[in-house]
Amino acid sequence: MEKSLGLKIMKVRGVPVYLKPSWFVLMLVVSLGYGLFLQSLSSSSGLRPFIISSVLAILVALGVLIHEVAHAVVGLARGQKVLYISLTLWGGVTKLTPGTAVSSFLVSMAGPLVNLLFAGLLWLIAGLLGPSAWGLGFLLAAQANFFISLFNLVPAYPLDGGHALEALITHFTRLRSQGVKYTAWVTLMIIPIFIAAFIYFGLTSSMVNLAILVMVCSYLWSAGFPALTSVGNQSSSSDRLRVENICQSAVFVQENEQIVDVASGWDGHSSLLVGSPENSSSWVPAEALRSAISSGQLNEPIAQLAVPLGVGISLSGTRLDTLDYFNGAVFSAQQDYYIRGEVPLAYPVVDRHRIVGLLIHRTIAQALYEESSYLRRTYPAGN
Repeated sequence: MEKSLGLKIMKVRGVPVYLKPSWFVLMLVVSLGYGLFLQSLSSSSGLRPFIISSVLAILVALGVLIHEVAHAVVGLARGQKVLYISLTLWGGVTKLTPGTAVSSFLVSMAGPLVNLLFAGLLWLIAGLLGPSAWGLGFLLAAQANFFISLFNLVPAYPLDGGHALEALITHFTRLRSQGVKYTAWVTLMIIPIFIAAFIYFGLTSSMVNLAILVMVCSYLWSAGFPALTSVGNQSSSSDRLRVENICQSAVFVQENEQIVDVASGWDGHSSLLVGSPENSSSWVPAEALRSAISSGQLNEPIAQLAVPLGVGISLSGTRLDTLDYFNGAVFSAQQDYYIRGEVPLAYPVVDRHRIVGLLIHRTIAQALYEESSYLRRTYPAGN
């Protein structure tokens, strides 16, 4: 994998940092290309234009690095694992394991805010250096980092602002599919806003500005449209991994009931919820009840077999939400004994503030196993 990520240059708090070959192309273009551009403007043949462009290139690259490091540091502080940081021609990528919606929001905002602080620091240094080549280089780098910060705060995919918006919507709706859907729509709506802004401010007369507009709009479209399409493809009512299709119906018992009374009306396979549709925080796995019956614990209270429930999920959840609860951000936020498989995990399925069923972790695993022909061929059932 390291070859595909690029050249490993350092580690930051144990996180490897890689440079893609395209990063060197960017440095060369900015240092030489912008230096020649400045030289043509000033009619100077000295090194001053190239000092300015080289300082700019180095400080912009440093800004991209600290941007990604900020993502990584906040992710680590929130308990996520950071696999790597990779710097490329188009910026950088920080690969993290899933985190909660709050963690995703904080991680997303960390990069742009650090760029903003870095821009302020560069601006102060530029003031101290004055109108020298170094001073102008620092001033241009301050402006570039300020722009990087503002652009990344735009609430559109694949920018940090888009991921922050997705996290906010996910946090309040408790459905990642809603966060993705509405963020994708906002992304597509921002494209005509950018076009209208360029026209209003008279920026379309320059071929350079038009090229920038096309690049930005293509960048946003290439991320927003696939995200919206993906969510739309998961809206089919026949998808087995939709919550309403994979959840089990709710069978409620009271915590003071004895196992013998519950067993007399039990169908032999349903899991049970302890409490009521309005208030239930634990469940009894079917195998636990079956084991208790076979071992003769009939006079014990049913509550003795109960284990805590995970967080609730809406009945309208799609495949994306089910997978989020199976091995994504929601699952990773559960207690360690769930993650280690020591305690069976189930989530209450909620509709209009009432529990209507159970989404059982092992049922999702079984559905995924059955869905994959590759797994069926490679790992036959029973082996």
